[in-house]
Amino acid sequence: MPTVTHWTATALDSARRHGLEAALRALVLPAGACIDDHVELAGPGGVLTFIVRRRCWQAAADGTLRLCIELDHPARPSQRG
Repeated sequence: MPTVTHWTATALDSARRHGLEAALRALVLPAGACIDDHVELAGPGGVLTFIVRRRCWQAAADGTLRLCIELDHPARPSQRG
């Protein structure tokens, strides 16, 4: 199943400040990534921890599906019950 990774504005901003923007943009997570999973990116300034904030199926007009996985930073657990 193809996946695509999206980021919140704060996640992208944090990655940019830590020199990890290219690594974040290139990241392809597996379909098994779950909400509240932590994703760590290591760079010259240390490790930056993101969290899987949400998963969303996108359906194209031709019927193909892809799973969108959104990352957030700082890594805060969801408020799901």
